[in-house]
Amino acid sequence: MMKILTKYMLRSLIPNYFVGLAFFTILLLVNEVFRMVALVIERNASPDHVMQLFVFTIPYVLALTIPMAVIIASILTFGRMSNENEIVALRGSGISLRRIIWPNFFFGLALLALALLFYDTVLPWGNYRYVRMRRIVFMGDPMADFGPNQLIDIGGQTIHYDREDPGTKLMHDVYITHPDGTIIFAKEGEFVDRVFFRDKMLLSFRLRGVTIDENDRKKPTEFLCTQAPVIIQTFSHNFDLSGEVAKTASTMSIRELYAKIKRDNEGRVKLIQEAVEKREMFRTELDKERKFLEEIYNQDPSVPQNQRVRPGRAQDPAERENSERRIAELDAQVQNQESRIGQLRQSKGSSTPEDLYEFQKKFALPFACLVFTMVGAPMGMFSRRSGKSLGFGYAVVILVIYYVLLTLGQGWAISERVNPVFSAWMPDIFIGTIGIILVLKKLRE
Repeated sequence: MMKILTKYMLRSLIPNYFVGLAFFTILLLVNEVFRMVALVIERNASPDHVMQLFVFTIPYVLALTIPMAVIIASILTFGRMSNENEIVALRGSGISLRRIIWPNFFFGLALLALALLFYDTVLPWGNYRYVRMRRIVFMGDPMADFGPNQLIDIGGQTIHYDREDPGTKLMHDVYITHPDGTIIFAKEGEFVDRVFFRDKMLLSFRLRGVTIDENDRKKPTEFLCTQAPVIIQTFSHNFDLSGEVAKTASTMSIRELYAKIKRDNEGRVKLIQEAVEKREMFRTELDKERKFLEEIYNQDPSVPQNQRVRPGRAQDPAERENSERRIAELDAQVQNQESRIGQLRQSKGSSTPEDLYEFQKKFALPFACLVFTMVGAPMGMFSRRSGKSLGFGYAVVILVIYYVLLTLGQGWAISERVNPVFSAWMPDIFIGTIGIILVLKKLRE
């Protein structure tokens, strides 16, 4: 009986899962289709390159929709069973609600394993190919992926503009910010040319109606305002002409990212050892200088201090003052190293918050498959009277909450406002808690 029940529920869960997967995947890819078409039509990007960009976007979209479809499958399956009184019949025949929910939990575990494999292999591969293809598109036309109200960084300078003429690609209200605080505003601007020089790409823009605000070198607290009818602004951007890109946390597998974090932490241990060695070196020098002063101060009290010298050495009154100053400097160095050692020991490692967050997210997102099964089953039972429409509504609300928390957590982790580990798992903890409460409520009925 139990095997029959499990097979029966899986025959319902699996088709519903693929319905949800197809629905959410197509929904998210529609926006990408419009963006890719705009690249071809408005930016004259190569259709072949744009098609490859689209293909390499699919793994990223699936990374989001694989967990999303689980809640749809759970709600639709249990909603149908509740609406047709199958759950009442099963419980009336002596089968507990816990046993009825178990196939759904098993289904979530299986998807968790598949999602882990996907996040460890397919997703890093797709992300890496996508970044490489974007570089190729950028080499052909630096403005291909740059639209109004987008902020991009080129060679340490940021540039954005408010609007653009569709036909001429003329930019309006252009703002350029330099690292030294200089701000350039232009009423109009247009991309002129790109030149490759060794490992750099030089991008030139023609700006009209220009106002430049910069710090006065003679009076740093004041600004100088300069106006010009037309200027040529050139950006220097580091560029590898081979097309290879450095791997980041999003393009690494779980093993690669773990190895990177481990190397970073080992680097932290090395920094602590170096700081300890410097501290001991300064302490040794400090002890020598203090011993030297003791030899001076322990001489015949009848000799004035400013005339005391070290035994066996020529008289040099300044030698004592130099030694005292040297002691103060060495003592400060010792204190600095002590402070540095304390900071390094209290830190969790030299890994960036983004690396730690991405590493945890490679486990947290697949785990959402299991979390959504715990939420979906009781929600499906609650929505039996209103059918599929209310079930989809519940699913959308839960998914919106989950991915809002995921976005907030990423921002908080990168800005170091919240621990990266907690930020990655925060959505699972929140939705999982709701799921446990709902399951317990149904079990008490």
